[in-house]
Amino acid sequence: MSILEMRGISKAFSGVEVLRGVDLTIEEGEVHTILGENGAGKSTLMNILTGVVPMDSGRITFRGQVIERPTVPLTESLGIAFVHQELNLFPTMKVYENLFLTKEPTHRLGTLKKREMIARSRAFLEELGVEIDPNALVSELRTGQKQLLEIAKALFFDARLLILDEPTTALNNEEISRLFAILRRLCQGGTSFIFISHKMPEIFAISDRYTVLRNGEFIAQGRIADTDAESLARLMVGETYSSRNVYRQRALGETVLSLENLTGPGCHGVSLDVRRGEILALTGLQGSGSSELMQAVFGALPLEGGSIRVEGGESEDEKELYPQKNFSEMLSLCRAESISLTHFIKRMEGPSLRPVLLEAWRAMQEAVERGLKAEGILPGGLGLSRKAKLLYEKRCYNESADVTMNRL
Repeated sequence: MSILEMRGISKAFSGVEVLRGVDLTIEEGEVHTILGENGAGKSTLMNILTGVVPMDSGRITFRGQVIERPTVPLTESLGIAFVHQELNLFPTMKVYENLFLTKEPTHRLGTLKKREMIARSRAFLEELGVEIDPNALVSELRTGQKQLLEIAKALFFDARLLILDEPTTALNNEEISRLFAILRRLCQGGTSFIFISHKMPEIFAISDRYTVLRNGEFIAQGRIADTDAESLARLMVGETYSSRNVYRQRALGETVLSLENLTGPGCHGVSLDVRRGEILALTGLQGSGSSELMQAVFGALPLEGGSIRVEGGESEDEKELYPQKNFSEMLSLCRAESISLTHFIKRMEGPSLRPVLLEAWRAMQEAVERGLKAEGILPGGLGLSRKAKLLYEKRCYNESADVTMNRL
């Protein structure tokens, strides 16, 4: 039995069509994955369903009721909830306060029924199998617990269809398994899920059916059990995809960066070499240490042991590439004649450091823009964060061979 039917959904922004006659059917008690490359129209379709964006044409039917003009309050009242990739929780509030937000029960004089809220929250979380203390501050929860709390918040007021946008991005394997177990149990009770993800193993582990979008158009739908990852990838990109023979061999130069047994916050005994012209990828789940390693190489985090060699030379101190430098001093690593920061860089500790860094950051940002223009690159052309632009500019000015870009 279908819980949702979307027929002929079309949408254009400033005359550019982003959805053209898209159909989507969700069955009761299933996990349905929507697949497509970036720009395929997945987010726009979900925003139309939840009332964030109006559709130009089409028809939406949810649990037998036609929704002519979806709005966020209307779709929420009908039982449709969107759990975004960016969690929508208040970290300074407690778990039970987040669950009841805007729907708090009150006494006749308007005071909150806190005991009732805590008791109902505890009972509901236990029923879901989520081990979270309702009195805990959200800021004290692990990332996986926050994701489960976001889903619990949507279910707390009887959502029947949940849209999960990349829900496993920040979860480890154990937390993913726990999340999937909860989804399967909820599906048995009739709750349906729209699952948006690019991770094929997870899609095949949790999904019942799929729909593929490409360039704003409906391409295919079917049962996950009747397909494979290569077939889905071919539907998504419109051509045969193979993981073999993708890399094109190219000549690499001499070693420009060498790490040996590097140990510090979040990393232990890491050794690697980077050659001129090489792209080296570091991968791992959140908390695996890749970010901390790059921060340590840059000098933002202290090292406990190991050595760093740049273009054959060795760092002055085997424990730190930039010995005894705090963050404010790290800003002066860019050439002083290119970025006038010497009057900002001082040895300061405590709250008084903040205004100095803010002023230095503004001056540095202006210099970054000038540096990119000098290189013939439009300031916003790279689409990188300000930090990545800073690193890029620093390497350009210092004529270094390698650039570190962390989680762009």
